[in-house]
Amino acid sequence: MKRRMYARILAGMMALSLLTGCQNTAGTKADSTAAGSSAPSAADTPAAGDKTEEKGLKVALLINGVLGDQSYYDSAAAGMEAIKESYGCETKIVEMGSDATKYEPTITEYSESGDWDIIILCTNTLKEILQEIAQDYPDQKYILFGARADYENFNMSNVYTVDYLANEGAYLAGVVAAGLTTSKAEGMNEEKVIGFVGGQDVTVINDFLIGFIEGAKSVDSDIKVITSYVGDYVNTGKGKELALTQIQQGADVIFQCAGGAGTGVFEAASEKGVLAIGCDADQYEVLKSMDDPLADVIATSVMKRVGVSIERAVGMAIDGTLPYGSFELVGVKENVTGIAVNDNYKTIVPDEIVASEEQAEKAIVDGTIKVSTALGMTTEEVSEIRNSVKP
Repeated sequence: MKRRMYARILAGMMALSLLTGCQNTAGTKADSTAAGSSAPSAADTPAAGDKTEEKGLKVALLINGVLGDQSYYDSAAAGMEAIKESYGCETKIVEMGSDATKYEPTITEYSESGDWDIIILCTNTLKEILQEIAQDYPDQKYILFGARADYENFNMSNVYTVDYLANEGAYLAGVVAAGLTTSKAEGMNEEKVIGFVGGQDVTVINDFLIGFIEGAKSVDSDIKVITSYVGDYVNTGKGKELALTQIQQGADVIFQCAGGAGTGVFEAASEKGVLAIGCDADQYEVLKSMDDPLADVIATSVMKRVGVSIERAVGMAIDGTLPYGSFELVGVKENVTGIAVNDNYKTIVPDEIVASEEQAEKAIVDGTIKVSTALGMTTEEVSEIRNSVKP
């Protein structure tokens, strides 16, 4: 499916989930089952004996949360909508909520039923549960995104896992942020200072940070980056407080990787007339669709196109090329990570910065630029990089 079609589906799914997501309670099931209207041809299906030989795959997505997060889960839901439109799949989304005691029995229930060709799970939280369950149901196919399964110690020939090179998208955001802070764009000051507000001081968040710092320094080696952590992903007030402090210290572009708490960063940017960068989804488009004025401060967003990775994986499953029993990393080259280029981006970001970002993107795709990652780094190594750019 083309990027434009996917973006339209994502925006629509997010807008809908924002209207209904808050009504969901933990453990509520959102049944989006619908029979598909098209199916892959016999030539495109795997060899006989594989469950995916049936026309119109039945695919279930089990999320350890609820819809309405404006990013990760909503993007996954958009991917489910995309496979329904692209491949005629019958789909179902199950919101397992925040009660972790429900995860294992729910996944077991769906595995035992034998009703689903593919069961899709998300985030590292479900990895250990799946590693045990997948061995008990060797004929069931699973996709786990946002995690890396332990194939050495568990027999999971029926599981494909995929994770995202978020550092690559964050690198591009760093290029944009460093360019903006030294430009004459509205709201920019004379200081070479930008900010980063993360949800927690953990590897998955620091992977964004490392890429962001590296991208910014590629533009100006003297750039300073203020880093703060909310401590969770829901405290909007704390997110705003940290952003206001960073603005007071000279930051005029702030990248938020704090989930719902990131809304506070947008509020602070709006109040003080500076710019922000969103995370996971095109947050400008999401807020704009709701007529939220906070959208105007979002220069771009680092995209983790979970839905694209789901559509890609299911498409590979249909044509028999999905590498079950292995792990894959996807990023800018696969159009899964990157930055949002929308009307606001085109209005706010000067042409020369756009050109620099495009050049950096091409260099990542062809391998000229290798972006560092927090994955595998020690706490001390991350701290050293973080401290090296403190004002």
